[in-house]
Amino acid sequence: MADLEVEMGPLRLKNPLIIGAGPSTRNYTNIVKAIEAGSGAVVVRSLHVMSPDEQRQPVRSVFRVFSPENVFGDGLYSFQSTSAPARRIVRGVDPGLGGATRTPTLEQWAEVIARLEPVAGKHGCHLIGSIGWCGTNMPGLDVWEAEARAMTEAGVSALELHTSPSPPCECARFVQVDPDRYLVAPIRAVKRVSSLPVFVKLGVDCCDLIGAARLAQIAGADGVVPTTRWISLDVDVENETEKIWRLPGIGGPWSAPIMCGLIYRLRHGSGGLGSGYASIGQTLASDESVTIPIIPSGGVKTDKEVLQYLLSGASAVQICTQILMEGYGLVPRILEAMEQWMDRRGYSRIEDFCGTVRLHTKETFARELRPHPLVNANLCTGCGRCIECCWNQAPSLREGVSHIERERCEGCQACRYVCPVGAISMKWEEDREE
Repeated sequence: MADLEVEMGPLRLKNPLIIGAGPSTRNYTNIVKAIEAGSGAVVVRSLHVMSPDEQRQPVRSVFRVFSPENVFGDGLYSFQSTSAPARRIVRGVDPGLGGATRTPTLEQWAEVIARLEPVAGKHGCHLIGSIGWCGTNMPGLDVWEAEARAMTEAGVSALELHTSPSPPCECARFVQVDPDRYLVAPIRAVKRVSSLPVFVKLGVDCCDLIGAARLAQIAGADGVVPTTRWISLDVDVENETEKIWRLPGIGGPWSAPIMCGLIYRLRHGSGGLGSGYASIGQTLASDESVTIPIIPSGGVKTDKEVLQYLLSGASAVQICTQILMEGYGLVPRILEAMEQWMDRRGYSRIEDFCGTVRLHTKETFARELRPHPLVNANLCTGCGRCIECCWNQAPSLREGVSHIERERCEGCQACRYVCPVGAISMKWEEDREE
């Protein structure tokens, strides 16, 4: 049986799946369910307060899903979550449970976390406290310290700093413009009052993610959490307005390849993925790799994305959106699929394949097998889409059926992708020099 344990800096997790902060971890009831699902760790919600004794105004959440038919299918979808001040306050239920219940104070939230700690310990699950806020809502260092103390005393295993994950106020740009204030200072403030591991969220809209991560590492962070959300505006052209309040940006499974590239670049510096292009003739200040744990958040739909992130160099993986759509049962399904994949590949531990992805060079890619299209005459309707998309003029219609000249074809596969009836398949052969 495959061993799913991973090391995340000073922490050892029973598996690499972490349920990220959000509606699924915003109250006692939900967090218990997240723990019992079998996750290695759970990040409990941020309060987003500007003073230690503040009780924030209740809000209601709204989701927008683009291509919802793909939430459970094989395709991709985009997800946008937003919130707005609640006009009607729900009373008589746990804070954070229900459409618009009162947000707990820091003291009340610490009491909830203290009740959760033995539940987490029973299931071998770590609790991670999310603290602080970012960008234009950046609190004073006294708030960072107060939240860090409260969560530490409540019994969490680590702290996650909410330094720059939400792009409506483009928080990553704040880090870029004034890293000392928006990144270094919170890390050092929290480190002054707590001995717990500190993981720092970094928005991927940052112009220099590698530099920001390196700076966080130098400032004492024990890990970085790159988070895939992009500022967005979905415009209703009929009514000439936005369809939904844009907070806090858009993400989804389509971002997984982008996240893989970011993980690889963080782990290997700015060289790795850009080596196919000419050198800019100088060494960047952020060329050095990040050696602390990388815990990506965003883009996970199935076990495939988790494995992709680990192969690219991640230490553990946070899941949020798909949990919101599918429920906590996603966790055991992913873990089972990961074990099966490891057994098929002959891996006994995750560390055997973590960070081992092999990149193509131009030379190795040129030697790869070359695809040649084959047309199923029984399926082809002669619609001509393959002709319109081929800029080498390889396809033509013969007696109402597509025929593709091999000599003209360079194997781009566009014809296969656009065929509406699946009449074109690819045969892979060695690409011999002519």
